[in-house]
Amino acid sequence: MSIEDKLRAVREWMAQEGLDALVVPTDDPHGSEYLAEHWQCRKWLTGFTGSAGTAVVTMNAAGLWTDSRYFLQAADQLQDSGFDLHKEDIPGEATVTEWLAEQMEENEILAVDGRLFSIVKANQLEEFCCANGFRFATDFAPADTIWTDRPARPMSKAFVHDVKYAGEE
Repeated sequence: MSIEDKLRAVREWMAQEGLDALVVPTDDPHGSEYLAEHWQCRKWLTGFTGSAGTAVVTMNAAGLWTDSRYFLQAADQLQDSGFDLHKEDIPGEATVTEWLAEQMEENEILAVDGRLFSIVKANQLEEFCCANGFRFATDFAPADTIWTDRPARPMSKAFVHDVKYAGEE
């Protein structure tokens, strides 16, 4: 499935669910630095393979925010995908929430997969929504249904790292 097809499928799913905007971070339920393939939803959706970024989809626009390490890579990988590159931490560039404030209208719903957000980040988005008259929903995971060939969740057992790697008992 092409990136354009995935974007179209996500928008169709959003319409069925009555959603207006969707935020897809680079994260897993544990806030891991290295994600299992199963949790690489942003990469799957956008085609951007960098280790940091946030995708946002509305019915009329889509963007990817990433930092300066990935500006060239993201510009190349997002070309003709339907996702616009937004550069984080650059003066004059809109943040995710500033962009959403321009894109959304009062009473519209901003959705996330709540498993992929820390309580701090979720609370920040909820406060943003309240301050702007939007509604916030945390129980939406389009990848669970649209990503048909999604890798399974890792099932390996937890283990203790040797002290030489962990640094302490």
